[in-house]
Amino acid sequence: MICDHSRHPRNFFDFVDDPWNHVGDEEASARFVKDGLLVVEDGIITAFGPYSELSAEYGDVETTHIEHRIITPGFIDGHIHLPQTRVLGAYGLQLLPWLQKWVFPEEARYADRDYAIAGTKRFFNNLLASGTTTAQVFTSTSPVCTEELFEEATRRNMRMIGGLTGIDQNAPEYFADTPESFYENSKILIEKYHNVGRNLYAVTPASPSARALSKWRSASSSRRNTPTPG
Repeated sequence: MICDHSRHPRNFFDFVDDPWNHVGDEEASARFVKDGLLVVEDGIITAFGPYSELSAEYGDVETTHIEHRIITPGFIDGHIHLPQTRVLGAYGLQLLPWLQKWVFPEEARYADRDYAIAGTKRFFNNLLASGTTTAQVFTSTSPVCTEELFEEATRRNMRMIGGLTGIDQNAPEYFADTPESFYENSKILIEKYHNVGRNLYAVTPASPSARALSKWRSASSSRRNTPTPG
């Protein structure tokens, strides 16, 4: 039996090669299919091409017509901060005063589980609203924030790469973490989330001292040595 088998006809755009391989002829790296057909089975794309070529083969499959839109693959965000979602656009003249006034206090609130859950849901809603389905995410110095990142990513079956943020200097005392705490919490988080489902753990030093670097390299070694489940 085939479950959740559907087809989606309309206009599609994607890349078939790296544009840097086609300097001067960048259009050769892209593909636009007008009136195309995308066939999905259990969340997996099983067929794609012009509607005129595929429609007969999948004539008995449930069809969703998506009009006045261009369908693209999900976007990838290579650098984004989950706990800064609520302070986007906060006014600041220079980086350090901006961090002290807005960012550190806001990120510290993500140690509270309820606050982190609500903020994380908002973060994922914003990602999906912009078409982003994969991201390299910075969290905070609290393990709670990282836990909620991966828990929500699992619920939505999205690929997220992230990890506990390591800061032991140039930050308020209420926000900074010690190298020892970072190492121990990272080990726990790596064992729980790395390579589980679509989650990937990234050891994330943000403002490390020399003393911290050796500990954080050890945490990175723990991640590399964590086996893939199954």
